[in-house]
Amino acid sequence: FTGSIPASLLAAPALRLLDVADNRLSGSISAPKAAPAAAAAATKPAAAAVTSLKYFVARGNKLTGTIPSSLATAPNLQTLDLRDNFLTALPSGFNSLEALENLYLSGNLLAALHPVVFELDLKLLHVARNLLQTVPAEIGALSWSLSEISLAYNPLGSLSKHFCELELLSNVNLAHAGLTGPLPLCLGQLTNLQRLDLSHNAVFF
Repeated sequence: FTGSIPASLLAAPALRLLDVADNRLSGSISAPKAAPAAAAAATKPAAAAVTSLKYFVARGNKLTGTIPSSLATAPNLQTLDLRDNFLTALPSGFNSLEALENLYLSGNLLAALHPVVFELDLKLLHVARNLLQTVPAEIGALSWSLSEISLAYNPLGSLSKHFCELELLSNVNLAHAGLTGPLPLCLGQLTNLQRLDLSHNAVFF
């Protein structure tokens, strides 16, 4: 279907999974609106109405701009899949998604990773095919949770030594990442690393 994502879908009180992938949705993701003051006593506020949502999939649409902070009203959200849209930024309120484990943002227009990403307990982070030019030092904050990361097809240029702080990493995709020059030797100290894709770069050790 086309248009924007209706706020009423996010507000369904028993909803666990919402999958609207590969449609023609555009614009930003609508936020559930709070009930009028006159009906507040009989109606739960919108924030409470989204607490059951665990999986939200909206990949392959035409969503633009920032990911709205309204999704921060889903405290039990575990998987957020917004691949292949036209998103440019993350909102600051995302650090309230304490249950979020899997974040898929590949195929967007992100030029940087917002600091809120590193305040979450992510196990999986996919940000391939964006416009990222660096891996910030703050990524080390995910050292005790992150096991899989994809930074493929970004113009990174080099890889920060702070990447080696991610001790639980088992799966790393850095293919076509524009990497040149020597790689940090500490990569060999990642004892859980099982798969490392460095194809189509210009690196050496």
